[in-house]
Amino acid sequence: MHPDPVDNINHPVKARLISKLHNHEHVLREMQRYSRSRKDWSALPQSAHAANTINPIRRIADAVTVAANPNKSLIKLHLGDPTLTGALPPSNVAVDALVEATTSHMFDGYGPAVGALAAREAVAAKYSHPEAPINADDVILASGCSHALQMAIEGLANPGDNILIPQPGFPLYSTLCRPHGIEDRAYKVDMANGGQIDLEYLETLIDDRTQALIVNNPGNPTGVVFSKEHLQDILALASRHRLVIIADEIYGDLTYDGAVFHPIATLSPKVRFIFD
Repeated sequence: MHPDPVDNINHPVKARLISKLHNHEHVLREMQRYSRSRKDWSALPQSAHAANTINPIRRIADAVTVAANPNKSLIKLHLGDPTLTGALPPSNVAVDALVEATTSHMFDGYGPAVGALAAREAVAAKYSHPEAPINADDVILASGCSHALQMAIEGLANPGDNILIPQPGFPLYSTLCRPHGIEDRAYKVDMANGGQIDLEYLETLIDDRTQALIVNNPGNPTGVVFSKEHLQDILALASRHRLVIIADEIYGDLTYDGAVFHPIATLSPKVRFIFD
């Protein structure tokens, strides 16, 4: 019979080792007891980050339970997703390109984090303008415009900083700011004055922790398209305060009644922009 190795250890060291072993066994027993007693996993507390991540749009969309008139079709205007009603399906060109890319197995692995070069070149070719030229190196592909806004906000602001957002405006701006300790400061879009920004009031919101101004044109949900003159006034303010403009222009191709959309980056070579 082989002696226990512990028997060869001097007494004080042996005593400390046995004490540690007993403590370890006690901890294990307590963990097992806790694990057995914890049957309700719903008791897990949410993090402060999760508690601050609330999308106000869902509060409205999820609450729409009004029964449709059986004699009329219900037109839902609370979500900007025409595919929910079968409208605006992907074009055959897009579907064919997706099928070809999938079946060729040329793109099965991980691609560049900023997006495939060919795709970024195509985006640059579409949106480059003589007054605001861009190339593929200026383009980062995102998983939708909301993701692009998230990257822009997180890339510019730290906790304690603030971002200027329109009111009324896209509620997700606030959702993207608050979980990161970034203050969303709402400036007024004056609907009684043609939907123009109240620039005098906006200027009172700016301080040394203001990192960016979000300009949404055409407006969501207002539908307002800013005139060239109003955009130039906005640019003058941004230039004066050295403010980066996050230009949310996703509805630039969707205007009505002869309104003319002017990409804001084409109007000033001095102000810095991030646009989606």
